[in-house]
Amino acid sequence: KLEPKGHDHYNDPPQWKEKGNTDTSGILTKTYFNSISGNITITAISERNTEIRDSKGLKVWVNLAPLGTGTNYILTGAYNQTRCNGTTVTSQHSFNHYGTDALNKAIINITNDYATLYPGVRLRINDMSLNEGGLFDIYNNYQPPHESHRFGRNADIEPAGVNSQGQCVNLDLAKLYQFIRDRTKNPPKDEGNHYHITVK
Repeated sequence: KLEPKGHDHYNDPPQWKEKGNTDTSGILTKTYFNSISGNITITAISERNTEIRDSKGLKVWVNLAPLGTGTNYILTGAYNQTRCNGTTVTSQHSFNHYGTDALNKAIINITNDYATLYPGVRLRINDMSLNEGGLFDIYNNYQPPHESHRFGRNADIEPAGVNSQGQCVNLDLAKLYQFIRDRTKNPPKDEGNHYHITVK
């Protein structure tokens, strides 16, 4: 059983079933969940006698900080928000701008670099990670994609920014690529409708 954090959709969270063998001391070490965060309840049930069972709760999370508002960027990706390309956001996650200190610092530096070259243009920072990490299910179904947005080391920067009049403007993508590469020490991945950036 899973109580995920950072999700605004109210469909039932998943339950995972895994089989495994315990060692001679009764310890099961095989199971590994790599995409979840929140309050977890693990129930072990004997395959031979289902009356033999035990449950334990634990909390799984990544310690992340909010990016917050900034002078040279705006936060995007809120539910029902209209993108510069005219489409509407359907992902229901209010807490989608959390990252490690390294990611937050890199984003601030990238946006400051761009504003120095193009004063008045703010970058649109889309999805980062949820407030406690874990699977960021953009289709509101507790399934990938967005698999990499689990640990606060990734963010999406849209190809259009906003000028001082609040209008969407196309960015100088070659310069943005350069600033991202310089500040993160990684080239961004062009995913068509955004640059996907990663910090170590």
